[in-house]
Amino acid sequence: MSEPTQRRPFGVSLISLVMIVSGVLQVVGGIFFLVQRNDDDVLEAIDMTSNDMTALAIGSIIIGALAVVIGVALRRGESWARTLVGVIALVNLGFLVYTAIAYHSVHWYNVAWPALFYSLLAGYLFSDEDAKQFFA
Repeated sequence: MSEPTQRRPFGVSLISLVMIVSGVLQVVGGIFFLVQRNDDDVLEAIDMTSNDMTALAIGSIIIGALAVVIGVALRRGESWARTLVGVIALVNLGFLVYTAIAYHSVHWYNVAWPALFYSLLAGYLFSDEDAKQFFA
C-alpha cells in the first residue's frame, strides 16, 4: 500500500503559480527584446544600444527560466526552493527598507506595498505550520 501524499497548501500553490507565470512572462519579454534589438525606433525610444538590449534580453530570459524552475520546485515541495524564495524575499525587503530610509523625503511610501508583500511571503514560507509540514 502506498503512503498517502501530503496536500500542497494553498499559499504554496499560489506562490509557485505566480512564480511560474511571471517567469514565463519574463522569458517572453526577453524574447521580444531579443527580436527588437536592432530596431532603431525602439532603441531610440528606450535610449539603449543594440548590445545593451541584447544583454537585457539574455538576462531576462535566464532570470525568467530560473523563476519557472524555482516555481516548479516549490510545487513539488523542494526545501531548497523554499529557502531560496525566502532568502530572495528577505533581501528584497532589506533593499526596500534601505530605500525608504535613504529616500525618506522622496516618495518613500512607494515601498510600503512591496515591503509588506515580501514580509508576508517570507513569513508565510517559514512560519506557517502547513507550509513547514509540506516542505519537511
